[in-house]
Amino acid sequence: MSMIGRIATNLFPGGTNKALTFSYDDGTTHDRRLVQILEKNGLKGTFHLNSSILGKEGFVQADEICGLFKNHEIACHSSTHPFLNRLPPHAALEEIREDRLKLEKITGSIIRGFSYPYAVYNSALLEILPSTGIAYARTVEKTHQFGLPDNFLRWHPTCHHDDPEMDRLISEFIKENNPKTNCLFYIWGHSFEFEN
Repeated sequence: MSMIGRIATNLFPGGTNKALTFSYDDGTTHDRRLVQILEKNGLKGTFHLNSSILGKEGFVQADEICGLFKNHEIACHSSTHPFLNRLPPHAALEEIREDRLKLEKITGSIIRGFSYPYAVYNSALLEILPSTGIAYARTVEKTHQFGLPDNFLRWHPTCHHDDPEMDRLISEFIKENNPKTNCLFYIWGHSFEFEN
């Protein structure tokens, strides 16, 4: 833990070393209900959107994003949700860049986050992501751990929201009490999965 005077600099907002966050992909209309549930319980999350799919059947509208996600982070998920690992690097770069620019125009905010469509990525994507302005990229590879990543462009979450180990993980997270390290419970999923 770094100290400046007597102020710890490795804490999450609110001065804690423990945090819980949620990360949801695709921007389906099911996000509306999920946002209500998160906000009712004082929770925050990141919503990864595909700018070229907004407004299509089953997806949120572009003009509702600022209001719907006002208390949450908006992040990229590529413009059209292709298999980026199957595209030439210049086309993958354009998918990510276009998504970021469109979402920034809609929100008036800088977009720094990303999640890999279809949970696939390769070394070429890891190389081009920094040139798009993306600071972190979430995978779907569960860790069942609460640490921060070594590589923020391959940020593996703790688990999916329907992980069979969820009760054990919650118990471990609550018991975790090491003031020298940050402890992040990072849950990901798709809001439509609750309906299924």
